[in-house]
Amino acid sequence: MKVRCEANRIEQLAWWIDLKACVEDRFRYPDGILNLDVGREYVVHGLVLTSLCTWVFVCEDDDGEYPYLYPMPLFSLVDAHIPNHWEMGQATRPFASRHCHVIAVVSYRELATDPAHYGASVDGDARARARFAQHKHTVDVSRLG
Repeated sequence: MKVRCEANRIEQLAWWIDLKACVEDRFRYPDGILNLDVGREYVVHGLVLTSLCTWVFVCEDDDGEYPYLYPMPLFSLVDAHIPNHWEMGQATRPFASRHCHVIAVVSYRELATDPAHYGASVDGDARARARFAQHKHTVDVSRLG
């Protein structure tokens, strides 16, 4: 699955007031510019279905050790193919916003079903990052051929 970044400024979500508030709660960018490049295509590493919209896990650069979560309204869909190894996990974790509630996560098993996995990746846990690297390799190989 791939998406193309169409917007990278929080103010561009102003038409969707609750989503804009949710993004402002999650991201602390004083200038309001997110770490996304408009026009660039990103591989999607998971989906988070919320009460407001779908969010996507993307790596901000090709060598990313873990993905970041961004709202789908910032992107357009380029390739809708969902990897065969993805699973759906029911939400068991709070979303970091009072404006938005997680319903489900769709991704590789650990990200979809283990509420601690993403935080462990962000915190530098070697096993969690190795599992993401394995998933990323599987997705890269399947995209090539």
